Amino acid sequence: LPASPARSRADFVRRLLANRSFVIGAALFSIVALVAVFADWLAPFDPLRGNFRTRMLAPNAVNWLGTDHFGRDILSRVMFGARISLAIGLVVTLITGEGSTDAETRKVMLWLEEHHDGVETETHHGGQPLYPYFLGIE
Repeated sequence: LPASPARSRADFVRRLLANRSFVIGAALFSIVALVAVFADWLAPFDPLRGNFRTRMLAPNAVNWLGTDHFGRDILSRVMFGARISLAIGLVVTLITGEGSTDAETRKVMLWLEEHHDGVETETHHGGQPLYPYFLGIE
């Protein structure tokens, strides 16, 4: 007799939680995701605002990871950069996922274009969408 879906799911979760690598990876991913979500409140400085008086500082009590050549706090930039990294990882996973079709890929890219100002999908090449060229689906 085959096991019930609920029982097989519980066995799967139990085996995952018994795997130390999975637990550590899930914890690290959760920390990065939480930092990305709450970067507005956690980041000590504006990640885009420079201060030329504090250029190229080594890590110290105020700037834990130091500052870059524009005087921007590196820790704040890393916290906000986690959002972009997670978004890129999600898009790559969705696009390269097994069973993904060209139509699904286009839907994801169009949704990103509508909901995220930082995603550029237009090119100077006659205003045509850029993603088909990158993905080879023209």
